[in-house]
Amino acid sequence: ARERLHVSAQTEAEAAAEPIAVVAMACRFPGADNPEQFWDNLREGKCFIREVPADRMAMEGHYSPDPSAPRKSYSKWGGFIEGIEDFDAGYFSIGAREATGMDPQHRIALELTQELFDRAGYRREDLRKSRTGVFLGGGKSAYAGNDAAAVPDSFVPHVIINTIPNMMAGRVANFFDLRGSAEVMDTACSSSLVAIHRACRSLAQGETDMAIAGGISLIIDPFGFIGFAKAGALARTPVPYIFDERANGFCMGEGAGLVLLKPLKRAIADGDQIAAVVLGSGTNNDGHTMGWTTPNIDAQRCLLEETYRKCRVSAAQIGYLEAHGTGTLLGDPIEVRAATQVFSQYTKQKQFCGLGSVKSNVGHTFHAAGVCGFIKTVLALQHAEIPPTLHCDKPHPRFKFQESAFFLPHVPTPFAKLGEFRCAAVSAFGFGGTNCHVVAREWNEDNPTPGPRRRPLPSTRFNRKRYWLARPTGGPDNGTSRV
Repeated sequence: ARERLHVSAQTEAEAAAEPIAVVAMACRFPGADNPEQFWDNLREGKCFIREVPADRMAMEGHYSPDPSAPRKSYSKWGGFIEGIEDFDAGYFSIGAREATGMDPQHRIALELTQELFDRAGYRREDLRKSRTGVFLGGGKSAYAGNDAAAVPDSFVPHVIINTIPNMMAGRVANFFDLRGSAEVMDTACSSSLVAIHRACRSLAQGETDMAIAGGISLIIDPFGFIGFAKAGALARTPVPYIFDERANGFCMGEGAGLVLLKPLKRAIADGDQIAAVVLGSGTNNDGHTMGWTTPNIDAQRCLLEETYRKCRVSAAQIGYLEAHGTGTLLGDPIEVRAATQVFSQYTKQKQFCGLGSVKSNVGHTFHAAGVCGFIKTVLALQHAEIPPTLHCDKPHPRFKFQESAFFLPHVPTPFAKLGEFRCAAVSAFGFGGTNCHVVAREWNEDNPTPGPRRRPLPSTRFNRKRYWLARPTGGPDNGTSRV
């Protein structure tokens, strides 16, 4: 029995250390419909946090600068993507009534998956019956609301089926006829990074041959603004001051991002494009804390230590850390302190690792936050450059950056190679305590790839129409295919 347990532990360790190739990426983030636009925005230091667009929801009746105003939000700013009501239902063989009853998150998952396969160079017929898994971070949006009486009877079956969170992954697996596991996980703000972790584990253990991973989050109604404002969590300014002495909360955001993953050896043999390599990942939970919003420094430190051990990487080799970094004066210092303690175990060198947070560009994208930071990090590895973190002119003294391994990039900064490869790490922490950490390295294009290289396919041209279950509050009442 002891021998069997030992072999099992060895197999588990080997699976954890299996490198995973990032074969392709697709995204929709505020101000960007693809990774190329996203990178340009990041490098140029653009911020896409703005007032809530009128065609999404009317904030006039929900906003007040007075934090004590009942059922009002003192924030009316966030990062928003365009066209969440538009969808090519015909391409996916979905009728207008069913498309109208479908959560926009599910529609985006379908279109973004097609874009992902186009970028990777895979046709639909290449994928049928393949052991491709779908691992998405997400939850139920407010699209259908909570008032069943407001939904016409003829739409109720479509709404019931097409707003279940599981269907976000199930739809993708069904349309493309994928036979790997299709899972949706909700660990709040760490959901999409946990999805990437889960996908990598599935690939390393041989459960799947290829995996789609990422997450989606949309802001449909003002309830989130009101709720987080009453909790005092939102920034009182149009931008979040992450790591800055003016930090006073986060700005809400939305987005969607997917990555296509495959074991590195298989990706090389198949001639796939490779954007970066995941060396390993880990998750844990804070356990009991002083409150739901209070992180656990011990848990975060243990997670980083365990992940680096599994990856067989030294923190001294990591040139960039994409932090969870929301802009709070509670969570951010704990995160930086935990990372500082871990890095100091490996080296006494100071300010060699860039520290950033994509939330300074697009806001806190909740379920999509992890994959948003992950895609940013892969792009930084590809371009050998660290984009600036915004709105941090005066770093808060409590971070003590001069005494730590970290520096804040205020301009595009060369990505230092601290070992054989450029290495980076990404963190995400979820409300409820689930933490995730991922380590990735650049891909050396000098490595010979046997056989022909797979090339991207022409981008699918979607013929989108407007499908919306009800007129957005205060939004224009025009368009087609709506109740």
